[in-house]
Amino acid sequence: MTKSYLLLSLLCLVMISACHTTRRKHRKSLSRLYFELKDSMAGASVRYMKDSVKVIFPEDVMFPFNSAEIIADFKPQLNRFSKTLNRYAETDILITGFTDNTGEQSFNLDLSKQRAESVKTYMLTKSILPERLKTWGLGEKNPIYPNNTPEGRAKNRRVEFVILYADQ
Repeated sequence: MTKSYLLLSLLCLVMISACHTTRRKHRKSLSRLYFELKDSMAGASVRYMKDSVKVIFPEDVMFPFNSAEIIADFKPQLNRFSKTLNRYAETDILITGFTDNTGEQSFNLDLSKQRAESVKTYMLTKSILPERLKTWGLGEKNPIYPNNTPEGRAKNRRVEFVILYADQ
């Protein structure tokens, strides 16, 4: 009984140690990704959180009014972003779509989902594996600019990216 308890305790310690080592490795990788994105994505807001990196492109208008079509001027940013993400294949990317507050709430929710899917589809053409990309639409929730001006509404038509270490 004592030997099996000792073996079980030792096994638990080894597993806990391995989890801590893996977690440190993941954080180190996310930290490298954070600094690389911070350097290469001028104009983007790049924030490192405990277990993820969040990227918002607030200075760029991404979508025309009532559309999920990516504006051509934004594609070079997405190209650079995708190229960097391809070097970090151990990560998953959550793409969250947003709209301004004009129109019906249900329409905006559907449009935000379409915007996230549109960006996902574009990123798939840049060799990012489909299983790494998840999408979510939040409609007009969480504006980053006031919706009381045309400029603010345009900047709220966006997607945000949260990059997480993939569960293996």
